[in-house]
Amino acid sequence: VTVDALVRWTTSIKPYLESAVFECIQCGNRYEKEQDSSQPKSPYKCNCGSRKFEIVERNTKDSIWFRLEEQTGDTDLKCVIRRDNLSDRETREAFLAGKKLRVTGIVKAHDLKKKSQDFTPVLDVLSFKEVEKSRTIEDVSKEQIQQVKEKVKQSDEPFEDFAQSLAPHLAGLKVPRKAVAASLIGATPI
Repeated sequence: VTVDALVRWTTSIKPYLESAVFECIQCGNRYEKEQDSSQPKSPYKCNCGSRKFEIVERNTKDSIWFRLEEQTGDTDLKCVIRRDNLSDRETREAFLAGKKLRVTGIVKAHDLKKKSQDFTPVLDVLSFKEVEKSRTIEDVSKEQIQQVKEKVKQSDEPFEDFAQSLAPHLAGLKVPRKAVAASLIGATPI
């Protein structure tokens, strides 16, 4: 599933127990078992018959839980991302509340409480990217505005040049380009 949405809240980076290695107290056999919760679950029984194990190794990843809200405001979705390292600045900043993200993942059932039959859907994030915000005139520097003014002064036909600069890789389309240019520039109020 791919979703474009706004981050509403997020947790700090927390360790996620992915798997653990258990050692049988009686015979010393070792078993690696995948984990699905924060509480380690040991193997049921050793080959020697013992049910007593101790953890000798924990394999963890970083995780961030966050909630996304779709643009319409109708739907929100609980999400989790798990990686070996989520502490780089770019990743931390991507998941700040108010950021727009495009997230791709697998929807899984997540139990609300221990030993409960109630589940909520959670998007297990495989990939994400920040959706670029639209730029406004405030985002343009004074130097960039001055460069545009200079080009307009140097041109004999600034509107024609502007129209031709739109999608230059497309041949022809003179009239549609002028229409788009006119709509981008706007008109004076009547």
